[in-house]
Amino acid sequence: EERRLSDYGAFDNTGTTMVSTSAARWGLPLGSSHWLSGSGEFSWEDFQQQSPGNLLARQSASRSSTAVAMGDDWAVPRIPATLTLQLRHQELWNDGGSAGSDRTSSTDPRGGLRWEALPGLAVKGNVSTYFRPPAFDELFGRDGFTTGNPDLVPEQGLAWDAGLEWKPRAQRFGQLGLSWAWYGSNLDNGIVVVLTFDRTAKAVNSGKATIRGHELRAEWKGTGMLRGVAWSANATVQRAINRSDAPGLNGKDLPGLPPVEAYSRLSWRRGPFVLAWEVNVAGRHEVDSENLAPSLPTRTVHDLSLQVGPSTRGFALSLEAQNLGNSLVPDEIGFPLPGRAYNATLSWSPPTGDDEDPDAP
Repeated sequence: EERRLSDYGAFDNTGTTMVSTSAARWGLPLGSSHWLSGSGEFSWEDFQQQSPGNLLARQSASRSSTAVAMGDDWAVPRIPATLTLQLRHQELWNDGGSAGSDRTSSTDPRGGLRWEALPGLAVKGNVSTYFRPPAFDELFGRDGFTTGNPDLVPEQGLAWDAGLEWKPRAQRFGQLGLSWAWYGSNLDNGIVVVLTFDRTAKAVNSGKATIRGHELRAEWKGTGMLRGVAWSANATVQRAINRSDAPGLNGKDLPGLPPVEAYSRLSWRRGPFVLAWEVNVAGRHEVDSENLAPSLPTRTVHDLSLQVGPSTRGFALSLEAQNLGNSLVPDEIGFPLPGRAYNATLSWSPPTGDDEDPDAP
């Protein structure tokens, strides 16, 4: 991928990014109750930026990451329940050129339980520690519009969720699934993007923070005369609070995290044709750590799409009308988000024989 930022009229430099990722996974049954699994992943990124006449703006950076995980799904039919245990280890190397190099690692356990309390009703919960390294853009500002911060440290914390999942046995009007989850996390060195005094975007560590929220999900798939019609939706209500000891920050809302988000998709499939309507809603939220700047208003985006294929020869055509309402709310750093847009995409992939939906009429 090569980007010549001077094409946008505001920069005179060229940024080249190279990314490579390799992953492997395996699974093995152990007796009649256990399923052992494992995975390994290696990724590498390199960024080179050249700015004619400005030596300070030249930068070279790279990062590589190795992660391995082992897990066991233990089924207990008598209850009935499934216990999931997993352990993941990650090693991360950053080379920021003149900004220096560093190495960090994390070992994170995860446990989960799913219990079929009643026919069609499941109770489930998960708890884990997690490790979220700074993204390459956050560290080095490779897009030309943000300021890199090589001093960022990984975000770490404890995350948990608990909820219910219900799939009625009687499906007279279609296949319905509903779920609710109560979730939360306690963060250390949380990473947020803020506007600096010169109105450039920069990722910073916000210190400690807590997130608490509820999520509702619904999925429905038509049967009989409504075969081919499908609907899915989810809604999230959350509160992300800064727990930093810094004066004026404790108790403030974290920037960039809407307290209300919602998504819905309604689609109709007929043979190789899929017509879909989507709506995304992001509620009003803060853009600075002190909560002093004007907050971003609610943004609602409607998209309409038509997909044809893939055909037996592997060709597919996609037509999209995005942001039909032409919502022009800016993003967290004040950059105007795209207005109404139309796209057409013709793609090809090797035919597999598995592209046809068995539930399509």
